[in-house]
Amino acid sequence: MARVNDDRHWTSDVLTGGLLGHLSGKWVSRKLGPVRGVVGKIEF
Repeated sequence: MARVNDDRHWTSDVLTGGLLGHLSGKWVSRKLGPVRGVVGKIEF
């Protein structure tokens, strides 16, 4: 939190966190395979 408050390296923190989340999501989806049984309809 101090880095966000001090306004240092904020962009790199966000990009690194986004990349980490993306890669871990891809890894989990490869390990679990496609999700079945999820039924839902979203209407706006």
